[in-house]
Amino acid sequence: MGGSASKQTTSVWNVRKNGWPLIYRPICHVLKSDYFLGVCISETPADIKPRDETLGDPDFMTYYGDCQQYTSIPKDIPLVNGRLFIRGNPITALYDGDFNQFSELDQLDISYNTIAEIQDGAWSGLNQLVSLKLEHNYITVISENMLGGLPELTDLVLYNNAISEIEVGALSGLNKLRNLWLSDNAILEIQKNLFDGLALRSLHLENNKIHSLHPQAFEGADVRDLHMANNELQVIDSGTFTNVTSLEWIDLSGNQLHTLERAILPKEPSLNTNRLFLHSNKLTTFLPSVYSGGFPRRLQLTLHDNPLVCDSSTCWMREEEENGWLTWDSQYPQCYGYMMQNCKTGKCFRNE
Repeated sequence: MGGSASKQTTSVWNVRKNGWPLIYRPICHVLKSDYFLGVCISETPADIKPRDETLGDPDFMTYYGDCQQYTSIPKDIPLVNGRLFIRGNPITALYDGDFNQFSELDQLDISYNTIAEIQDGAWSGLNQLVSLKLEHNYITVISENMLGGLPELTDLVLYNNAISEIEVGALSGLNKLRNLWLSDNAILEIQKNLFDGLALRSLHLENNKIHSLHPQAFEGADVRDLHMANNELQVIDSGTFTNVTSLEWIDLSGNQLHTLERAILPKEPSLNTNRLFLHSNKLTTFLPSVYSGGFPRRLQLTLHDNPLVCDSSTCWMREEEENGWLTWDSQYPQCYGYMMQNCKTGKCFRNE
């Protein structure tokens, strides 16, 4: 996801990426991310265009202020509603009142700047904003009041900053938030009640330095897809996810887990297919007792690249697979050959 500069001139394509329509526009940096696919070395004038170029709505405008050497949010933009893109500028801070004139803005993209400070009240006036993109900046802490004033926000993108701490209460008031990207930062711990009141479709915490996950981190919260791959977790305490009943996908791969406590996963697993990724850890065993209320109806599991002990404790997985309850998402675990040869069905129980 990183970005780098280049001396070569390359065209920019009009593409649709992750469901986001992108209007054909040049950008001054090589931005090798999942959003930008091109580079234009020569700077171009700021521009405003009707949104109907991509979405068929002539009353909804998009302002492009990319690569204009703005050092602060410009005050003379002739835009009230629509989308505002101010990417690739040397903006270092956002101040109270910066966006007061954009009372009906729906999307704001200020990624690829050098923003390190966001003052309380910076988002005042953005009462209708649904999407905020702040990736590739220099934010280090999400403080308690930093995100205040965004009651309609559904998508918040903060990956590739330098975030090491999220203060308790920092996400309060974001009651409509559905997708939160915090990957590729330097987050060390997830504190108690950090996500209280949120009902997220996806939460991205992968590629951080998380070594501590409070057993009540998700108290009062709900999450469907949880991505925590490539962190430094060694243990997950019993009860950590038991009340997060909407969980359908948990990715804990690439950590340092050496054991999983009993009953860490939901009491009432979703009736949909569950995906549990545990590959590339240090697990020696995996038992169905990690689910506190019984095994899910369907499970896609990864366990490869773990030092599993190949003995009768693995036989339950062989039976679940034969009964159609368990499938291997990508690779078989190291003990699969042992299970095929030594485990006979009919001797294991789903709720062991």
